[in-house]
Amino acid sequence: MKRSEKKQKERKKGAWTVRAHLVAFVDLLGVSHSLEAIDNAARNDADYDLSTARVFPVIETFRSSFKDFYEQHGRIRRSPAKGLAGEKQELWRRQVAPKPTIRWFSDCVVVQLPVDVTQPNTFINAFNGLAYAIGAATVTMIGMGTAVRGAVALGFGAEIAGGEIVSAGLVKAYRMEQTEADVPRILVHPDVYGAIQTLTKSDENWLPEEKAIGEALVDYARSLMREEPDGQVAIDYFGPRVLDGLHVDPVAERTTLETIEKSIHAQVRLHSGARGSDKGRRTFTKWAWLKSYWDASVSAARLKELRTAASTRVRSRA
Repeated sequence: MKRSEKKQKERKKGAWTVRAHLVAFVDLLGVSHSLEAIDNAARNDADYDLSTARVFPVIETFRSSFKDFYEQHGRIRRSPAKGLAGEKQELWRRQVAPKPTIRWFSDCVVVQLPVDVTQPNTFINAFNGLAYAIGAATVTMIGMGTAVRGAVALGFGAEIAGGEIVSAGLVKAYRMEQTEADVPRILVHPDVYGAIQTLTKSDENWLPEEKAIGEALVDYARSLMREEPDGQVAIDYFGPRVLDGLHVDPVAERTTLETIEKSIHAQVRLHSGARGSDKGRRTFTKWAWLKSYWDASVSAARLKELRTAASTRVRSRA
């Protein structure tokens, strides 16, 4: 990011305030086909009951999951760091990220956050909240048998009438999802990753406590991402940072991980017999990729360890 861009907190043009936005464009794979199937059924069957359609709970679950996980992240990050008091607590609170807006576009979710690129800690914390919530909501969707693909980008834009936000970040995220996120991964645009890398350099005006907070936020951001074999950076939603936030004890963790594993295996089996068509082949490839990602991230030994810990916990309650 250029230094001139950093200095521009807000630019006003007419009635609009132009500022930077972090944007996530997320495609819920298979939802468009489900909506078209519902449309076809409703048109041709007068007795078709729309309330039985599975796709609507799936759509609502992603939205509600994202909101819940974003709030969870916010509650954690709003807690003052250990040992900070008085004015230092206020310094910590200034790192709190803003609230996101969530909109639907076709079969996709658009999440946007206004950010201040002149405040490194606030910007990085905003990314952390967005990336964590998107990753956790993605895991929830996979457990329900729906894969997710998308991108997170950064760009200037403005809020227009009706609360809608128009920004270059949305254009970048949309293009990246369409052209580069060929498998179920949430890519991080080079502009975002580059901004985080640039903002990690200490400002000479930072207080020691602010520098310490910034370093902790950067470490957190890096733990949310992974480098893909093709050089792209993606949200590591099967990584420990995201998965560890989904549960509070071995019983819950074992249940969560087993649900995800069963869902992935079921989808691989379901689509393995449909590879004769282009659509079937593409769908199978996506779930096979997910299985490889899962197997590389969560070992069988870890699941065995959790089963043992969960069984011990259950026996101790008896």
